[in-house]
Amino acid sequence: MKNIKLLMVIFGFTLIMSACSEDCEKTTFQEVILGTWNTTDVSGADAEKVTFNSDGTGSATDNSLFTAELNGITANDFLWSYDNTSMNMNIKWQFSSMSSSNVDYEIKSFDCEEVTMNFILDVVIRK
Repeated sequence: MKNIKLLMVIFGFTLIMSACSEDCEKTTFQEVILGTWNTTDVSGADAEKVTFNSDGTGSATDNSLFTAELNGITANDFLWSYDNTSMNMNIKWQFSSMSSSNVDYEIKSFDCEEVTMNFILDVVIRK
């Protein structure tokens, strides 16, 4: 009888633990980065958003660290790509048919809830 109670306790604990933890099944950066993330604005305040789409496009809210300005023109939309070898994500903003700007972010770490990248300073985005 003690063995049955012990097995029931172990089984119950296992069910509770598996229900509480949501394992992320995404294993590559290209899978993890998809979706909308929270970031800071240029002043360091929270609540800015950046979205990475599966087709290599993205967008950011005004004043986000993923918004760029060139000659008074602001670009919130961008193209992104990732190089597995160098672990760099490239962001490219198109301001007009003849002018664009791009930045390479070194991906330092990532999981389903947080990505740390570096361009001059570390940038952390969170789900």
